[in-house]
Amino acid sequence: MTVKGCCDEDLANLFLPEITTKGKPIICYNHSMSYAVYTTRGFILGSVPSGEASKLYHIYTEDFGLIFAKAQSVRLLTSKLRFNLEEYSLATFSLVRGREVWRLTGASEKMVNYRFARIHARVLNLVRRLVQGEEKNLELFNVLIFMMRGIDSESREDIIAFESLILIHVLSTLGYIDAKALMGMDRNTSPSLSFIEIIKTKKSQVVLEINKALRETQL
Repeated sequence: MTVKGCCDEDLANLFLPEITTKGKPIICYNHSMSYAVYTTRGFILGSVPSGEASKLYHIYTEDFGLIFAKAQSVRLLTSKLRFNLEEYSLATFSLVRGREVWRLTGASEKMVNYRFARIHARVLNLVRRLVQGEEKNLELFNVLIFMMRGIDSESREDIIAFESLILIHVLSTLGYIDAKALMGMDRNTSPSLSFIEIIKTKKSQVVLEINKALRETQL
């Protein structure tokens, strides 16, 4: 995460300023007004219209956990920001903390893996429902980063096992499943494709445990 101060008049045109001092605010003042601009990576989990032309985005961020951020006038055809705000994508965001919601002032470096779009949608929708409030969770964020890389195999069985691996990590990180008992993985074990073959040999048990955990979430 990086932080930069920004004068009020700069907000409309702000687009990911170059940061040289990480984690420390660099603030300029316009009379008595100043804003700290935070830059962080995040996944867009969904969005809803807000007002006549704006949108409210659910974003799972690397540094703040789940946040709600408003993008002003992003539904207008003239908005350049909207091209980097695709649902279920990974991007780098510039944000200003507001009283109730964040203000989204910039976005870049959008990454979408369309080959695994359905898996991403299912997993990110699950994250949206399970995670409550702003709480940094690097383990969960790193699982989602791993998910974005996908798998080279074209085998349907391998792809299903890959999705199961992601779900096991997500549910384990949030305390809904015992990955150590199921897979021999500690809670802080980094995601690895080496577990794909293990999942395939335990397919029935894995599916049973994932479904059980999902029922316990009451979703």
